[in-house]
Amino acid sequence: MNNETNQDEQGFERRFFDRLLQQHWYGRDTPVHTSDSAEEGLNPHTQPDQISEVENLEWDEFAPLAPQEQVFRPEIQYSPVGEIEIVKNRFETVLREKLRARIEMNPPLFPWEPIGTDLLNEYPDVFREEQVPATHLWMAHRQQLRWSMPLPDQVFAQLLAPVFTLLKSGLQEGAKLVQAVETLFPNESQPLNELAGLVIRGSLRGSLDLRESQPRYETATLEQQMVLLLLATQELLHTLTLNCHLNQSTVHQEWLTTLGPFTVDVDYVETESGTILKIWGRLPDGGRLQLLGNDRSVTKKRNSPGCLPLELINPEPNQIYQLHVLLDSEEQNPLCFAICPQPRVGLEV
Repeated sequence: MNNETNQDEQGFERRFFDRLLQQHWYGRDTPVHTSDSAEEGLNPHTQPDQISEVENLEWDEFAPLAPQEQVFRPEIQYSPVGEIEIVKNRFETVLREKLRARIEMNPPLFPWEPIGTDLLNEYPDVFREEQVPATHLWMAHRQQLRWSMPLPDQVFAQLLAPVFTLLKSGLQEGAKLVQAVETLFPNESQPLNELAGLVIRGSLRGSLDLRESQPRYETATLEQQMVLLLLATQELLHTLTLNCHLNQSTVHQEWLTTLGPFTVDVDYVETESGTILKIWGRLPDGGRLQLLGNDRSVTKKRNSPGCLPLELINPEPNQIYQLHVLLDSEEQNPLCFAICPQPRVGLEV
């Protein structure tokens, strides 16, 4: 008796859910076709009024949502599971790309960085092509230097910046050469030191002896590129360093710019009131001269091309004074000279 009751209840549940699913997927007017498994579970003693009770159930009595709120719509064509996976992967890819682009435009800041920090200006080691020193005004002199002739403009511009910085250094020549060229060849200090020694002694041999034929920088070997830059740096340091002996002849130097040549003449003379370092700079454009050394500085300015005199009373012998040439059209990138007043030859200080 209990078994028959259980079978009646199971058969009723199957017919109920079949009817519910049938109306949900195909609409309430579609005839119900029960599965074989459901038919097999029917109890032959099931009462007809129980069947009619299920068939006469209204869908609205069991629908948890109103028809317009139903998530599933029979008229919508749903994709198979495989296609849904493809769409999901595509969505995730597009999302990652958009997030990456947004992060690159607005990188996250450290807790101590204020909002609005410009990372490219705040951290100069972040490299951009336009961050290469804008030394175009002084680039014309590249053709005047023997060993910089094969160098590309960008390489020459990158070499000038460390050379200007090393002019005020008291390092030996070899150390200056290595530090300047090492900015273009990081982690190559050992071979650079060896090649710098050969350059200073003038003992280059074989393919490294570039006095007769100079290979193009782009096609040269790594060692040849190093030698070219070491030779160019040596010539730049000699050109930009003015050693002035007391009461000796005037020291003259010229640097070619895109506006014309800049010339400088330096005298170190002795007078009744002491020694004077006299400088005459002829500017191709309006600008100023600035002499810096220890805690002393002298600045002169003119608004048009021409000669600009500068004097420093009682300079310290054997000290390095920096002469900055700042033209109005190139204020941010001055040309730098190192002026070294030295006592009279044979005279100890």
